[in-house]
Amino acid sequence: MNYEEEITRLKDEISKLTDEWEAKGKFWEPKNNNESWYINTRGQVVKAHRWTKQEIEYGVAYKTEEEANKAICLQFAIQRLKKAIFSANDGIKYPFVNGRNNYCVGLRNNELESYGWMMNKTNPNWMYLRNEEVGKQLIESHREDLELYLKR
Repeated sequence: MNYEEEITRLKDEISKLTDEWEAKGKFWEPKNNNESWYINTRGQVVKAHRWTKQEIEYGVAYKTEEEANKAICLQFAIQRLKKAIFSANDGIKYPFVNGRNNYCVGLRNNELESYGWMMNKTNPNWMYLRNEEVGKQLIESHREDLELYLKR
């Protein structure tokens, strides 16, 4: 293969990757009269056939019942984690501060770990903890919710 052929081949590969990335980066939008699912205000998964513009913009539609059930499980896990972290932090919020040791629970080699981190915010503010020990306790008491949230 000569230089020009290799350049053409590489451009084609880049184009394919770009197309795949753009397709994955777009939100799925339901069409009226197509079966889809949503989570109602009572936390129930419900089948739907019609959508308002506002519902579509909020991104509450799911292609399958399974996707909607996974989304609601994740939302409940997040709420349980927020409550547990707030309580473990004695009601004090510990927002990330660059240059200070910020404690949180994260994944290292796909395993949960409590650690301190000084640079580059990696989690939402509600995930930061008073100290590393709180993180260890959180892993013991909320392992399933942490894995669901962090491994999504």
